[in-house]
Amino acid sequence: MSNRIDNWAHLGGLLGGGAIAFMLGPNLGVTGRRGWFGGRKLTNKPILHTFMAEKKRELGLGDKRDKGKS
Repeated sequence: MSNRIDNWAHLGGLLGGGAIAFMLGPNLGVTGRRGWFGGRKLTNKPILHTFMAEKKRELGLGDKRDKGKS
């Protein structure tokens, strides 16, 4: 068995985990909408979810909630 394979597995896990965290993790931003206590509202828009929502909108595959809103 190779002694270096464990190190490569850890490096791969680090890089893969970082990529997943970047795409699915928090992408926090402040909106102009007012929150419950009168201040600005902090929102989370993960990169992958935002990208998928834009692609759905481009293809006309909107959410069921969007059906009557045109």
